[in-house]
Amino acid sequence: MNALARAVATMQRFNTIVRTHGAGELVRRGRNRLGTLVRTFASRPPDRLRTVVVIDEHLPMPDRDGGSARMAEIVRLLADAGWATGICPLDGRALEPYASALYRSDVDVFIGDRAVERRVREAETIWIARPGPAHAWMRRVRAVNPRARIVYDTVDLHHVRERRRDEHRGWTSDADATLAYETAAIREADLTVVVSETERAAVEALGARATLVIPTMQRPVDDPPGYARRAGLLFVGSFDHEPNVDAALYLAREILPRVRERAPLTLTIAGSNPPPQIRALASECIDVRGYVPDLDPLLRGARLALAPLRFGAGLKAKVTQAFGYGLPVIGTSIAAEGFDGAARDAIAIGDGPDGFAEATLIAYADERRWNAMADAARAAAARYAPAAVRSAVLEAVGGGVRST
Repeated sequence: MNALARAVATMQRFNTIVRTHGAGELVRRGRNRLGTLVRTFASRPPDRLRTVVVIDEHLPMPDRDGGSARMAEIVRLLADAGWATGICPLDGRALEPYASALYRSDVDVFIGDRAVERRVREAETIWIARPGPAHAWMRRVRAVNPRARIVYDTVDLHHVRERRRDEHRGWTSDADATLAYETAAIREADLTVVVSETERAAVEALGARATLVIPTMQRPVDDPPGYARRAGLLFVGSFDHEPNVDAALYLAREILPRVRERAPLTLTIAGSNPPPQIRALASECIDVRGYVPDLDPLLRGARLALAPLRFGAGLKAKVTQAFGYGLPVIGTSIAAEGFDGAARDAIAIGDGPDGFAEATLIAYADERRWNAMADAARAAAARYAPAAVRSAVLEAVGGGVRST
């Protein structure tokens, strides 16, 4: 994109935000795109709040995938704590409504390599998420600002997910290149952030200088419905994420028929960007919703959340999301990975289609069992709430902020 096209795009985004939220909001917060452009090329005042720059593949889209939901909470916690927070999406897109949501949370959006580099130069902390951005920017960041604290956020261990996928499908694994990228980032960063103790051990073995656990987060809802007010089964997952495509097909083709041999239960599948093979699952017993802007009614209405993942890594957002609604989970060992014993009391493990179907039928029909799992889910939700994770996020960037 040339300079003129970038300027036109900037003004179009500016006009969109003004029409949507009003000029007064933008002036009050100082978060319009023109202001961002000025701040990008201006020197930072000496009394400016401490600055953190987040470099990621794209803007957080918390209504579309779990990794985005976690990143949105991280930048919100940083901004709320007084850090001057900016995010640099390497795909070059200030997507709406996500950019405006960030502006309203006092988080800036910076587009283009030049803007990223200038922002990096003035930052105390640079937070780089995922191996692709780390491979592209880690050493460049160190060269531009050698005094900055560099945090590498794995989000999940990509090479583990890729290797498990290849083993599941009987492919020759090509995960070694991803492992090399991740290992280089882990060794270069001042701090490596992971989502679970399981992955902390793995990155320490790869040579991390320091590690910190910042899990997937979910805001608990008040008074989630009980057993009698719920019915049906629910699968939630972004279909841009390959493990979710495999899990939904496995659920519909191998698990649900076994369940329905004994009970006429229905399944709802919800998630952004379902491919044709997922949409083709729709039937009288499977409701394929696709992208759902607000999952609240589904999470309040379902009796069980299903997570039949056969490969993957990290801490599964679909599980912590269910916890927030006091919703018991039926999951594979992969889905339960990274959760401790107390949280696992909210998850019934079913590996293999027969085992998964059996675990589903037992939890669905046994109200006492369901209530015990729901109590465990609500207890776990408190530990994965943003308020409970706030201190770890601030520790990751190096502590508090300038006193006011």
